[in-house]
Formats: sequence, structure tokens, C-alpha cells
Amino acid sequence: MNESLFRDQIKKLSLKASKVLLNLDERLKFVMSLLFTINLFLLLGPTNCQIRQSNQTLEEQIVESQVPLYLKILASIFYTISMVLGIGGNAFVLLIFMFYQRVKTVTNFFIINLAINDLIFALLCIPSTFITAYLIQYWPMPQFMCVSLNFMQNASVTLTVYTLIWITLDKFWALVKPLKARISITLCKYLILVSWLFSLVISLPIAMFTRLTSVNSSHSKPQCSEIWPQSLEQMSTLYNVLLLLIQYFIPLIILTYCYVRIGLGLKRSKAPGETDLNRDARMTKSKQKIYIICKAWAN
Repeated sequence: MNESLFRDQIKKLSLKASKVLLNLDERLKFVMSLLFTINLFLLLGPTNCQIRQSNQTLEEQIVESQVPLYLKILASIFYTISMVLGIGGNAFVLLIFMFYQRVKTVTNFFIINLAINDLIFALLCIPSTFITAYLIQYWPMPQFMCVSLNFMQNASVTLTVYTLIWITLDKFWALVKPLKARISITLCKYLILVSWLFSLVISLPIAMFTRLTSVNSSHSKPQCSEIWPQSLEQMSTLYNVLLLLIQYFIPLIILTYCYVRIGLGLKRSKAPGETDLNRDARMTKSKQKIYIICKAWAN
């Protein structure tokens, strides 16, 4: 009996630790995205980017620039921590669910899907982004890796966002609309499959138009970039706007609405046993009346 209780406690602690690691990994991904944006801004700034020709492209400006040392140090710290947590933490999550197969809930299926996706991202995308964007600033790998890694990076972002949406909606229906039918295990599996297919399909244009290029004749080091034909420039703009909507604005609206409703619902509700001042005041008055009546009767 004690051994089974000990195992249950270890299982609960392991599940809590795995969820903490996943949350920390997601926060570090945000920090890395912020660092990459700062890096791009600094590289294109007038103090760091020496533009020799008026018709230079974005890739030419980046190649001619140098990443500041402090940004390299910050990127090294955060990317290393994220890679260690992403690989170790997500592998730990998968091992837990592999050994504790009795834990089959909708949320856990979504967490497994998120862990697999994050593990792929940590193994493939984080090292390549760190090396090419911060350390050497060119693409040293073959063409097929340029295409596949950019493709998987975009697909991974989309899949992560919509997995988080499904988890949030499951919580929303459980807390705000408890009488409504929740997501079943079968529906959960279909949602995961659809999320994978949607993420891969929406990322296909990136795979089609990503290639290795040499910036100009003076720079022989290749760059991995997404280059659309001039005849499809408008389609490129529309695609980028569509990605912005799919990966950012639509998920932001859904998640904000759900968590606001959840917060308001929890604020209005009262936990069992919570103090009710009006109820306690009525009970006190009733006790006082009974005491007065009993005392008068005794006299």
C-alpha cells in the first residue's frame, strides 16, 4: 500500500515538473524571438549597417553587418538554456507519459503533441538559428537543410499555437460551460491530426521559395532566404499577412477571450466553504433570537 502511494506521489510530482518545464520552455522561446528581432533591428540600423549602394537588399545589409558582442552573449545564454530545457524537458515529458500510460486525458494528449513538436524544434531549429544568425551569419549547410529547417520552423510555430488553443478551449468549456460536452479523446486525436496537416500545408510556400543565394559577387558565403519571384510579389505580401493573422492575431483574440471569460467566471464563483457574510449574519441573529427565547422561557 505504501509503495503504491509512493508511486502515485512520484507520478504527480513528475507530471507537475513536466508542465513547469514546458511553460518555462515556451517563455524562453518568446525571449529568443525578442532577441532575434532586436538583432535584426540593430543589424539594419544606420550605425551598424554600412550601405554602399542604394539598391542593396535586406540580405546584403545583414551580411555586411556584425552582431554586437553583448547580443551574442545574451543569445548564447538563452539559446543554450532553451535548447537544454527543450530537449531534456520534452524528452522527460514523453518518458513520463510512456511509463504512466494510465494517464490518458485530453489535456495530456495535447501536452504530448506539444512536447513532440517542441522536441523537434529544439533539435533542429534552435541550433541552426543560433549558429547562422548570431555566430557565423551565413548558411554552411546543404540546400535541402535550408529548405527543410525553414519549413519545419514555420510549421512548428503554427502547430504550437493551435495546440495551445485546443488546451485553452478544453479548460474554457470545463470551467465556463461545465454542462456542455467537452472534447473527447477521439476528437482530441482528430484535432491533433488536423493541426499537423494544417501547419504543414500553410508552410508549403516557404518550402517552395526558400533557397540558398549568394548576396553579391564580393560575398561568396551563401545565405538561406525566402525569395519570391517578382511576378508573385503581391502574393508574397498576402501570404505574410495571412501568416500574421493565423499565427498571431487570431490566436491572440481566441486566447484573450477565453482567459477573460475564465477569469470572470472564477471571480464570480465561490469555493465550497467560503465565508458568506450575509449568511453568517443571519445565522448569528437566529442564534441570538433562540438564546433570548430560551432564556425568557427558563425565567
